[in-house]
Amino acid sequence: MKSNLGWTGAVVLALTGGSVEAQFYGGGYWGGGYGGAHTAQGDAARGAGMYAMGVGQYNINTAQARSINVNTAMQWNQYMDNSRIQAAKVYGNQLAGKEQRGKAD
Repeated sequence: MKSNLGWTGAVVLALTGGSVEAQFYGGGYWGGGYGGAHTAQGDAARGAGMYAMGVGQYNINTAQARSINVNTAMQWNQYMDNSRIQAAKVYGNQLAGKEQRGKAD
C-alpha cells in the first residue's frame, strides 16, 4: 500500500508541475550553448565565428558613436548660427536705439 501511495503522489506531482529544463546553456547575446565540436577544425571554426561576432559588435558600436558625434556637431553648428543671428539682432536694435536717441536730441 505504501509503495502505491508513493507512485500515485509522484504521478500527481508530475502531471501538475510546470515545465522544467534540465540544463541551461544560456542563450542571450553571445550565442547559445557551449557544446559543439571538439575537433581542432571545429574549435577553429567556432573561434572564427566568435571573432566575427566581435568585429560586428565593434562595427555597430563605432557606427553608433559616429552618429552621436555627427549629431553633436550639427547641434553645435546650429547653436552657433542661432547665436550669431541673435547677436546681430541685438546689435541692430542697439544701433536703432542710438539713432532714435540721436534724432530726439
